[in-house]
Amino acid sequence: MKSFRDSPIGWELRRNAIWRTYGRIFRGRNAEASYEQFYRSAIGAGDGLGILDIGANTGGKTEIFRRLADWVVAVEPDPELAQLLRRRFYFRRGVKVEECAVSDRPGIAQLHKYEGNESFNTLSVESVERMSSSEKNFMGFALHPPRRMDVQCRTLSDLCRLDGSIKYIKIDAEGLEYEIISTLEREIPLISLEFNLPHFEQSLKLTLEKLRTISSRYRFNVAITEPPLKFEFDEWLTGAELLAEIKRRGWFYVELYARL
Repeated sequence: MKSFRDSPIGWELRRNAIWRTYGRIFRGRNAEASYEQFYRSAIGAGDGLGILDIGANTGGKTEIFRRLADWVVAVEPDPELAQLLRRRFYFRRGVKVEECAVSDRPGIAQLHKYEGNESFNTLSVESVERMSSSEKNFMGFALHPPRRMDVQCRTLSDLCRLDGSIKYIKIDAEGLEYEIISTLEREIPLISLEFNLPHFEQSLKLTLEKLRTISSRYRFNVAITEPPLKFEFDEWLTGAELLAEIKRRGWFYVELYARL
């Protein structure tokens, strides 16, 4: 039964309106509708709208993005998850799976894969060391030592050369966010990146500075839940204003949103 559920036909059946309504009513999936509404409000719509989903994992957000965009590129370095994504979106025109990591240089890099907790997969040695030291039960998860594997890397600037207008880039790379954004060469209307604090405070600062060099028009907001449900600020802030607010409120996690 599980193999059928994970087959292209199984995934397509789950997109049926009746099945989705059943899921919301009887299986407690109202949360998915809530964060779909968040993305619908944040991203907007438009002809030629495209999204890069970097760190697509099992494709839950890719599924939502495809309903909001003309095309989505789901970027995932884990070969097993990439294969799952190909099955999941086999019948979904407009979804392309790129099996690669994203970093500040092309080539081969080492992915640290957490079996059973793949949402923590990372190229960041700093993230691995943090989750292996005093935080073995990070966020309530008992994380076993990761398995290492070589994966192909591309840069964000390379991915941004894809045809079509990119409206939104979502980056979830478990500690490699600045390295990814560092190669960006042009304005993107909306970008989001996740940061665990205070461990990656410097990465957050460097990211804000990088975006300022791309465009002084960028303003910032954050969501502090995963998945995101709302923006924390009614008005979008400058980078300096945002850093001051994060420090004042003592948040340990933020998903940064940069908007032109």
